[in-house]
Amino acid sequence: MNNHEQNPAQFPPLIVDEQIEELLWSRRQRKRSPATDEQLVGDLQVLYEAANAGTRERVWQRLVGRIASNDASFAPQERETWERNVSDERHRDVRNETLSPLVRKQIYIRRSGMWGIVAAVILTALLVGSMTWIITLQHYHNTGSDLGSPNGVKQQQVAAPVSYSGIYVQTANNVQRVDAKTGKMIWRYEIPFLPASYDKKKNVVSIAQIIVEGDTVYALVAGPGGKNPSALVALKADTGKERWSQPLTDQPFVAPMYMALDDGMIYVEAQTVQSRKSNNVDYTIYSFSAKDGQQGSTYPVPENGYPFAMTATKNILYLPTEKGLYAVDARSKKQLWEWKGTQPTGQAQSLVIKKPYIFNGVLYTAIVNASEVGVGQSKVAAFSAENGKLLWQSSGFAGEASVPTVVNGVMYVGSTIPKTGPFEGALYAFDATNGRQVWKVATNAVQDPPSISNGVVYASAYAGIDLKESVLAVDLKTGQQKWQHQIEKGLTTIPYEQDSVVYEAAGFDKGTLYALDARDGSQKWTLDIGAGPADLAVVS
Repeated sequence: MNNHEQNPAQFPPLIVDEQIEELLWSRRQRKRSPATDEQLVGDLQVLYEAANAGTRERVWQRLVGRIASNDASFAPQERETWERNVSDERHRDVRNETLSPLVRKQIYIRRSGMWGIVAAVILTALLVGSMTWIITLQHYHNTGSDLGSPNGVKQQQVAAPVSYSGIYVQTANNVQRVDAKTGKMIWRYEIPFLPASYDKKKNVVSIAQIIVEGDTVYALVAGPGGKNPSALVALKADTGKERWSQPLTDQPFVAPMYMALDDGMIYVEAQTVQSRKSNNVDYTIYSFSAKDGQQGSTYPVPENGYPFAMTATKNILYLPTEKGLYAVDARSKKQLWEWKGTQPTGQAQSLVIKKPYIFNGVLYTAIVNASEVGVGQSKVAAFSAENGKLLWQSSGFAGEASVPTVVNGVMYVGSTIPKTGPFEGALYAFDATNGRQVWKVATNAVQDPPSISNGVVYASAYAGIDLKESVLAVDLKTGQQKWQHQIEKGLTTIPYEQDSVVYEAAGFDKGTLYALDARDGSQKWTLDIGAGPADLAVVS
C-alpha cells in the first residue's frame, strides 16, 4: 500500500461526487457551457470508475496542456452542453454468475481506488484556484511515484497514446475487440492450441474468463490437460496478439474457475484431481505476475470448501466458499478472519456466498440457501472487511440472488426463480446502511449483477432456454421501468451503458452483440460474434 492510499477518508468518493455535481450544477444554472477544467474533472471521475490506459493518457495530455497554458480560469467553451452524470457509476467491479453450475458467466472490470484521490486533488485545485496542486500532481505522474502510477512504474508522456477503447466480448472459444461506434470487429483471438479434431460443441477447451486491464487482456483458458492444458494468456489490447502464456500447473487435471487481479498479481481459483476417476478433489489458488506470467505463491482454499468468485484488493483475498467467508493475507498467507454461515438443513440445499464487493471498509455480498429441488432463499448482507463482523443482513427473499452492485449507499441485486414455464425473478434495491428494502420490480430471472449509469439500473432478464431474453432499464431511485428491449434467446451478459449506448450480448451456438439507444432501448446495430457469449467489457 503506498502512502497516498493510507488515508482515503480524506477524499471519500461520495464527497467528491457531491463537490463535482455542485460545481457543474452551479455552472449550468448560469447557463454556461462547461469549462475545460470542469470537463477534466468529469473525465477524471470516470477514470476513477473504470480506469484504462488509453483514456487515462488522453486526459493526462489535456492536463499537461492546461498547465502549459498556465490558465486555470473557468472560461466558457464553444461546444454543446455537457450533461453526463458520472456520480451514479460507482460500481463496475462485478462478475457475472448464473444459477446453473454447468455454465459460469464471468466478468471483471477493475477500478483503481487511486483515481478517487487523483480526481479529488484536481477538484481541490480547481475549486481553490491554485495551480500548485496540479503542478505537483503532474510531477508525480512524470516521475512515476505512487500518486501518478498505481504500481509506482514510471510512465512516459507520449504525443499520441494508443487507444484501447472498444467492446471486448468473450465466447467459449475466442475473444473479440469491437469498435463501439461502428460495430465492426477490430481483432479476434482464437485459442491457439486446439487439436484438429476439436468439437466446439463439447467445449473441451474453452475460455473461462477475461479481464481487461489497461493495455492488456488476460484470458483464463480451461483445458483437459496434456497437450491442451489450462493456462493463463495475456493479449495486447490494441492488436490481440499474445504477450505471454503460462500453464496453470503441471498437474494433469485442473479446472480453472475464476481469476482476480490486484496489485500486479493475478489469482486463479482452480479445482484439481489426480485422475479422471478420482473422488479426491483439491481446491487451490494459484498466483501469477501480471507483467510476465511468472508463477508465485499458491494458497489452499480454507477447509477445502468449494470456492465461489473471490475478490482481491490491497493484497487481501476475500474468499466465499460453501462453508463460509474468509479473508487471507496474500503476502503472509495468514488467515485474517472467517465467518461461518448457517448451513442449510433441507434436502439438496447448499450455502452459496456471492462475490464480495469492498467499499469504505465494508464487505457487501449476497448469501443464498440454494436448492436443487425447490425455490431457494436469499439475503444481502454487510460485514466489516477488517474483522469479518456481520454488520447487518436483510430479510429473506425468494430465489437465488445475483452478485450485488453497490452505488451511492444502495445495493442493487437480482433474483432467479426457475420454473417449468418462463423463469421468474425480481430486481431489488436495498439501503446499504441497514439492509432495508427500498423498492422491488418483478420481472423474469435476473441472474447477473445489475449495472448502474446516469441514474438508470440496467439488467438482463432471462426467460428460459427456449424463450427470448430482454434488457431492462429501470429508474435508479423509484424502480419504475423506463424501457425493455427483447433480444435473442440464450446466455446473456451484463448490459453496460457508455456514451448513451447500452451494450449487451446474447445467444447459444450463435451469439449476437447488441448496441441499444440508452434513451428508449431502440436498436442501433448488431454484430454476429459467432458463438454464445460469456463476458463483455466496455472500455472508453
